[in-house]
Amino acid sequence: MKPYGVVLLGMLMLACSSSGDGGGGGPVQQCEALLDVTCDRTMECVPGGYPSKADCLADVKTIVTCADATSVGDGYPDCMSTMELRPCSDLFPGGTLDLPSVCSGVINYD
Repeated sequence: MKPYGVVLLGMLMLACSSSGDGGGGGPVQQCEALLDVTCDRTMECVPGGYPSKADCLADVKTIVTCADATSVGDGYPDCMSTMELRPCSDLFPGGTLDLPSVCSGVINYD
């Protein structure tokens, strides 16, 4: 398994241009919270995938620019819950993030 890029492909699916507000702070903070939980789970589920959580976040932030987020979709709370609770074997089959479908398009840039 390649040490970097564990979450990049899955994170590409986060962005879309639909509207909605998932609650829990502004869209920038919600986006950052999602990246944070994603990297927490990456560190937990893919030992050696990244040297540190900071490296994971830096990698993910090359794809997802939270500062530009304008809203989050209605599925955001379910996405966060799923990311936190889904078993590692389901979330990272083969050592690479398989983004849950509920998370697709939850960060909006419209």
